[in-house]
Amino acid sequence: MRELPIIGPKAYTKSWWKKRNTTIGASEASAVMGLSRYSQPYDVYRKKAFTAGNEYLGAVREKAFRRGHALEEFVLNEYHLLVGGSIRYPVPMLIHPKYEFMSATPDALWTDVILSRPVSMQAILKEPYIPVDAKTAARSEGFGEEGTEEIPQEYIIQAQQQMAVTGASRCDMAVLIDGTNYNVRLYPILRNDDIIGSMVSAEHELMERIKDKNPPEPDWAHPRTYDVVRQISGVTEEAVEMSSEASDLWQEIEQLAQKKSEIESAIKTKRAKVLYEMGEAGVGSLPDGRRLVRKKIKRQAKEIAACEYVKLTCQK
Repeated sequence: MRELPIIGPKAYTKSWWKKRNTTIGASEASAVMGLSRYSQPYDVYRKKAFTAGNEYLGAVREKAFRRGHALEEFVLNEYHLLVGGSIRYPVPMLIHPKYEFMSATPDALWTDVILSRPVSMQAILKEPYIPVDAKTAARSEGFGEEGTEEIPQEYIIQAQQQMAVTGASRCDMAVLIDGTNYNVRLYPILRNDDIIGSMVSAEHELMERIKDKNPPEPDWAHPRTYDVVRQISGVTEEAVEMSSEASDLWQEIEQLAQKKSEIESAIKTKRAKVLYEMGEAGVGSLPDGRRLVRKKIKRQAKEIAACEYVKLTCQK
């Protein structure tokens, strides 16, 4: 018999954000497993360890979440028209009945049972329901034919966590690709217990690290590592003795920075010579058949959101 998940706080409430700091949510699962293009275990560790109690960071995260769910209701309604049955949303946080560190907040729950009247969440969970996630994507890149499991890896892992928490055998991803055509695609993802087993192990290890204040080693090859490391969590007056390795690294940084400056200067000089030769012409034909095309670009003013980060300099 399937064990029912524990019903947690309502989505996006203060209690929900607080509970997220002590659990791994479905959207974080791929990062914890080292399978995300955008995040990594060290990133998740920092968010869990340092966001708690920080109202500024909490507000930034909440704004990002709400912006990402702006079209959620439209996508879910289109999904419901496609599949029929009964759909229930919003859904509160659901917590794994055995692993309290594992949580999920599906965008909706769906069942093929026609519910004639509103019922409690507890009653919904007793039905043969499946979790549903509503997604939006500006481009179709990473998405295959509708009805397949050809979706970005992060979404596959997210769906597996939804199923791990709820005990479901399927999770539907309803995806609006290119909002101008209002076409919602359906990608049903089937449960994979091998993935779920690896997920449980990785999340348990990270939560133990958070409890012990033992951060994982950053993935230095990950494209977002620098941004993660420099995010401020507090700067004290403490001075520490650095290693010879750090000294060598800083020496390399200075050398690379000098080369970068020289290269950028050379590019600007050569670009200026080319523009000078073109005069006011919009097109320049090169001897090898290539064409240089220039045009005026009007750049709109852009507001930079307030943020905090660490700036590192060397004093001699």
